[in-house]
Parts: sequence; C-alpha cells; structure tokens
Amino acid sequence: IYDYTRSDNPTREVLENLFTHVEKGAGCVCTHTGIACVSLLFETVLKANSHILVEADCYGGTFRLLKIFKEKYNVTVHFANFLDFEMLEHILATNNIDLVLCESPTNPGEVVANLSHKYNALFAVDNSLATFISQRPLDLGADFSLFSTTKYISGHGSVVAGAIVAATKELSEQIHYYAN
Repeated sequence: IYDYTRSDNPTREVLENLFTHVEKGAGCVCTHTGIACVSLLFETVLKANSHILVEADCYGGTFRLLKIFKEKYNVTVHFANFLDFEMLEHILATNNIDLVLCESPTNPGEVVANLSHKYNALFAVDNSLATFISQRPLDLGADFSLFSTTKYISGHGSVVAGAIVAATKELSEQIHYYAN
C-alpha cells in the first residue's frame, strides 16, 4: 500500500528494485540528485564526531558536503591517495574511521574494502562513472554502491537523480529510514 509518495510509490519502487537486482544488493533508495544520495549516506552512517576517509581528489560536491558535515557535526575528514595502501592502513589503524568513501573507477578493487572492514569501517563506492555495467562494488566487498544517474546511466544527462544500494538488509533498512 502506497500511502505517501515521499515514502514509497510504485514507479520509484520499480527503479529501486532494478538497481537492487543489477547490483545484487539488499535494497535501494533513489534520490532526486546524485549529491542527495551522498548526503543520505552521510546522514545514515555519520554522527557527531565521526571520522570519514575520502579520496583526496573527490568530487567537488562531495567536498562541499563534507565541509558542511565538518562544520555542523564536527565530523573529522581524512583525505588520502587510495592507491597508497600503507597510508590507508595507517589512517584506518590510528583513527576510529566510520566510513570510507571512494569514487570509481579509481577504486583499486577489494584491497580498500578489505582494509575498511579490517578496521570496522563501512565502505561505500560512488559508482557513477563505471556503472554496474563494468563494475559491481557490492561484489567487491562494498557496503554501499552509489550512483548519480545523471551521468552514464542516463546516457546523455536528461535525468537528474541518484541511487544508493545497500549490501545488507540492515543497511537497507537504515537508508530507507533516513530517506523518509
């Protein structure tokens, strides 16, 4: 039963089910933009005084959003070169990292996922550029796979939306809760 379209509606449910299926995830939430998807991830996972590890060359919108979370919630942002595995492990080992966010196709595969989980951090991949056609982050150990559908999924920028797919039922329930 669809009682409030912000919570759920049949059209969006079909799209979310498609993303869940192709990513082999447990659930998906579609948002009105790609950066809204990143914001939903941060709102779901981060809390006051959290630590997040992000690629040094992250998307400008993500950088601005991190600045807001730093100012409003005292979130500590650690930037790193994700191809420097020693640096990544050092940051993860010496800080209480809650979330690791990388953007593909610079994701070096399972190494970052394994390091993240070794130190009990969730791992999310912005898969906007690679899309699920060439890469499935959940299959590589990510907890979340994010998309700005405006880029390659739309094909020519005629759609403005975002999608976040969770690897587990628990994480899916959390993003659905915060999305509403």
